[in-house]
Amino acid sequence: MHMGSATPSLFREGYALLEQAASQGLACAMLALSALLLIGFPGSTERDQPRGVALIEAGVKRGHAESQMALGKVLCIGQVPSVPQDVCRGIALIEAACASGLPAAQFEFGQWLVTGVIT
Repeated sequence: MHMGSATPSLFREGYALLEQAASQGLACAMLALSALLLIGFPGSTERDQPRGVALIEAGVKRGHAESQMALGKVLCIGQVPSVPQDVCRGIALIEAACASGLPAAQFEFGQWLVTGVIT
């Protein structure tokens, strides 16, 4: 199904399922829900950046590599107004995701080194 063709009720149903899975401690659901809360999604939710970041932090505490990478990027880039930029912690989280074997984190970290984003 093309995302643009889905009805608002399907988005609400999906959002409710993500909420349920996140409340049960599933880190991947927490990360997906955090994306909706950080950037918003038409017809499904308003932005709630502090809660979105809290969900990513919960995934980080569980050792979830994708959450480590997501929070690391947020901290390094400083795009979320409610989160102070913290490059040192951000890099440490991305390095942890790399050490977990997450290819996307390894690629991103390598790109940042090559392009001089980090030294």
